[in-house]
Amino acid sequence: MAIRFGSRVLKRAEGRFAGLRAWERLFAQQGIAEANTDQQVQGLLSRRLLSTQNLPLTLCTISTAGLGVFNHGGPAADCRWHSQAGHVSLHQRSSSTVAVRSGLEGGDDADASGQLGILRSEEVLVGAWKVELETGKLARLADGSCMGRMGDTCVLSTVVCERSPQQAPSDMVPLQVHYREKLSAVGEIPRNFTRREGNPKDREVLCMRLLDRAIRPLFPPGFCHEIQVTTLALSIDGENDTDMLSINTASAALTCSSIPWNGPVGAVRIAYTGGQPVVNPTASELKEAQMELVYAGTQDRTVMMECDASEVPEDVLADMLRLAHQEVQKLLELQSRLVSPNAETKRKIFLTAADAEAAERVASLAAPLIEDMFRRPGMRKAERSSARREAKRAVLQQLQEQGAMRRDNDRVPGSGCVSQADLDIAFAAAEARALRGMALTEGLRIDGRGIHDIRPLETEVEDQQPASGCPLLEALQTRDVFLLKSSKANPRNS
Repeated sequence: MAIRFGSRVLKRAEGRFAGLRAWERLFAQQGIAEANTDQQVQGLLSRRLLSTQNLPLTLCTISTAGLGVFNHGGPAADCRWHSQAGHVSLHQRSSSTVAVRSGLEGGDDADASGQLGILRSEEVLVGAWKVELETGKLARLADGSCMGRMGDTCVLSTVVCERSPQQAPSDMVPLQVHYREKLSAVGEIPRNFTRREGNPKDREVLCMRLLDRAIRPLFPPGFCHEIQVTTLALSIDGENDTDMLSINTASAALTCSSIPWNGPVGAVRIAYTGGQPVVNPTASELKEAQMELVYAGTQDRTVMMECDASEVPEDVLADMLRLAHQEVQKLLELQSRLVSPNAETKRKIFLTAADAEAAERVASLAAPLIEDMFRRPGMRKAERSSARREAKRAVLQQLQEQGAMRRDNDRVPGSGCVSQADLDIAFAAAEARALRGMALTEGLRIDGRGIHDIRPLETEVEDQQPASGCPLLEALQTRDVFLLKSSKANPRNS
């Protein structure tokens, strides 16, 4: 079935009829000129829709203007029919709208729209601007959606997650973050020949990176379901930026969804101008700022921060960080109020983690080799990579000699036997624990340097024609080349 309204088409697997004309023919076949009663609509839909077993339907909204369905302006109806394959739900949100929903009873699609029909809106004052978050109005088929406003700037964030995990385990979250600012957000039309939007601009790419760095660390370890976070700027007023609002709306969308996530996270921008910190500064205030701080954090920790500044005292930076964390708490409370009245149960997902017994066995063999590798002073990156491969190969050889290596399908959980996936995951976890322990307890970094030690720097200036200057900066294996060209050599640019 395909139901067309406007430019959208919502399809069903069995195409028995298409368009609103099919509904008109259906009414005519049943001898109903105008369905003015709930009972007529219930009987019609129950006989017709439940005659096929190709459920579930997708959620759709049908405008009934011209059909006369529920145009009597009576009380809202909430009708539900059950069949062996699934259920079809009929809801009325207004006097001219019917929503048809179907999903397997208790199945995966049954909770695809957890915020369906529940409109929630909360707001809080952050700095001089009011931040408003709203869910349940747009993108109701997504796993989570939220619309955020600050001034006349408005963004929409949606979250969709695959039900089945990736085939092969991965050591990183398969997260895609998309952010777009279309010209329609500022009331313009693309001026190119095709009148179409082009590739993402640099600012959009930077916003994607901010979003990614703020939400990626909060997914549980071993999360291997593909997930996509999409943020669209609906309107931009030119004073309030969209990047911080995008992080907060994406966090609210994830928190409202059934996707396991250790959020929420709040984000705020603070500018230091005129000797005073300004929370959520406008574009004009940012131009005069001595320092700009972007901060994202949870209730008890910092997730991401970025600073662009002239020379400012360290105590000013410390005060701004404390202020940013305080302001973030307001946004976290805002998101909690948005979710708590209708909190969803987080779905059960597959996590790519090593078997506990296998991980303990790998860690006991790998820990001394990793400690020795990290404590070698002056080791270069290529040498460290080679030493890591040798250490992992040595662990594998010991496991093979002990007869503990098994194929992935043959390994019995809890037996202490190790598969190749267990070895990869447990070895990486042992490296992280060793590196974290050295940094926190001894103040040592990966090559034996202390926290305040810097690598030796070397500089060199070469004469590369036609460049006016070509300095070279080297810090061990890191080399930067700077090219300088004076425009005075060209008479047209002088």
